[in-house]
Amino acid sequence: MYNATIWAADHGVRVVNISWSGGDSDTIESAAYYLKVNARGILAMPGVNGTGFLNYTNQPDIYCISMTDAADNLQSKYGNHIDFAAPGWQIYSTTTAGGYEFGSGTSYSTPLFCGVVAWLFSLNPTLGPDDVIDLLKNTAADLGPPGWDQYYGWGRINFDAAASAALVTLPNISDIQVVNKQVRISAGFHPGLIYRLWRTPQLVRPAWSPVTNLLVQTNGSVIILTDLLPVSPASLYRIQAVLP
Repeated sequence: MYNATIWAADHGVRVVNISWSGGDSDTIESAAYYLKVNARGILAMPGVNGTGFLNYTNQPDIYCISMTDAADNLQSKYGNHIDFAAPGWQIYSTTTAGGYEFGSGTSYSTPLFCGVVAWLFSLNPTLGPDDVIDLLKNTAADLGPPGWDQYYGWGRINFDAAASAALVTLPNISDIQVVNKQVRISAGFHPGLIYRLWRTPQLVRPAWSPVTNLLVQTNGSVIILTDLLPVSPASLYRIQAVLP
């Protein structure tokens, strides 16, 4: 599992699902950290099937997912390791030999969580792992005691709310100009958000990097971000807006 995660990170994979035990493993935690730093990715593992308390360590870079049913009841083990909850009880899905059946398990809820994470990364590739986790925390359905708890973590993920929040990170670019060899980009401005400019030299296998030599100005409902030292005359740009 460690080797597979390292391989994934080295090949640009940003979301890793491991439907197996070991969510408290120091070894897998080190791989999850490698994935976060080198691929800006997220690793998730099951919260473990069954009932009762599970004395697992909460590893900071492994996101363990508990299982809920259609009524948002907990249907898996709980403990300090739980970060989020997702549906996984009586899921109608494919099976071997081309059939369909109902199945239950945190190995359903964890891939569902990973699918949402992958969609958020796909919507805005400049989002980092901490950005996506913050989006999920701020939009999850808080089913247990207020805030984090041992049963649902930060809550049952809410794809609709997370997607709506992620869309805010995609401000529309209204104008782009090259002035004195500097690239000046204008977009819609919403007070209270933090704006960042990213660029890549190519569209095929893009390598997005933040623009550090940046001048930021606002004029009413417009924000102007100027790349003071463009690295290429033919770069592609993205603007990211995140909650502070």
